[in-house]
Amino acid sequence: MKINMDCIILAAGISSRTSQWKMRLPFRGKSIIEYCVSNALLVCRRVILVVGYRSSELRQEFRNWKNISIIENSGYKKGMFTSVQTGVSAVQTDYFFISHGDLPLIPALVYQTLSAHKGPKAVFPVHNGKRGHPVLLPRTIIGRILEEGEDSSMKKLLSAYPIQLVPVNTKSIHNDIDTDEDYINLLLS
Repeated sequence: MKINMDCIILAAGISSRTSQWKMRLPFRGKSIIEYCVSNALLVCRRVILVVGYRSSELRQEFRNWKNISIIENSGYKKGMFTSVQTGVSAVQTDYFFISHGDLPLIPALVYQTLSAHKGPKAVFPVHNGKRGHPVLLPRTIIGRILEEGEDSSMKKLLSAYPIQLVPVNTKSIHNDIDTDEDYINLLLS
């Protein structure tokens, strides 16, 4: 079932902790980023894909996909928060998700579960006591995000914001690919 929410997927980074650029690494017949976008589109009305490093490759990869807006973050080298700021400027829905382009196993059910808790708080999925992604946010937070300096972070901003933790029954909310070992473990999953 589709929900009327946008999902920002951050895919602008250079993958400095891996030996290869992780967005296009193969995984189960697709690229990692294709999995992330596909899973979000099973539920969300649109994905806002924030690109930067090697952006032309991602534009090419998603050129024929429906319900995707590709947004360029020319300042991606300044850090991930600049990609969040770039992405939120394109949000058109009252609530939206933010996720990372290296979390290919987040199932549609996680998005659906979080959407049932929409409200004035930031909503995080939790598994075994640990927060993960995606995070669900109300549109009202966008002004605060845009007012922050480029050197800020969502973690810092949300530390002063009301949050709600929603238990989910999957560790996939934590399975991002930060290292070559993470990628190997993903392939073995």
